Amino acid sequence: MAFIEKIEYKLLKESLKNKYTYILWLGFIASLFAFNITLANPIFIFLGFIFSLIIVIDIKHFLILDTLQIILFVIANILLNQTGLWQLGYMGAAIGLILFGSIYFVYEKLLDKQALGFGDVKLFVTSGLFVGAFAFSYFLWILTALSFVVIIARLFIKDKNKLIPYGPIIVISIWICLIFEKQLFTIFYNFINNLSLIHISEPTRRTP
Repeated sequence: MAFIEKIEYKLLKESLKNKYTYILWLGFIASLFAFNITLANPIFIFLGFIFSLIIVIDIKHFLILDTLQIILFVIANILLNQTGLWQLGYMGAAIGLILFGSIYFVYEKLLDKQALGFGDVKLFVTSGLFVGAFAFSYFLWILTALSFVVIIARLFIKDKNKLIPYGPIIVISIWICLIFEKQLFTIFYNFINNLSLIHISEPTRRTP
């Protein structure tokens, strides 16, 4: 355990000296003020910093530190306390655990292949706390779209490393869900509403 803590301390110290950590953090802060100034408070500014550390460390070392996972868990619970949406938050966490925990178990334990790291699974659980059960659906849409972009980009740069650091994709997807919460809800609601209208109107068209 002391060995793991020593590694975490070393990687945190390294990332705190990395200029890209602070460039990413400024990007997160700028997005707060540019798209939703009501979120521009110390909690979200600090959250952007933790996300920046996760991105820098995971891209370089393919690790999501437990220290940062714990900090995210605390931040998520502070936000849930502010909103009072405890049930939705922990339902979202349960969805993340069941869905991605199952994927991890099947690939890692049954197929003996690596699809996700256990750190990714824990981060998916925390992402459910942040976005909630209802928003988890469009969190997955955003995650899928960003993953596709990353895979295509890696093909163009001819990266020989087949491993994809999912930490950056996950935290950026969480951030997008938080920043564009109202807009995404409207898009999702209209999409579901249009599907229901199509479903209802189809039998009407077939009726002579």
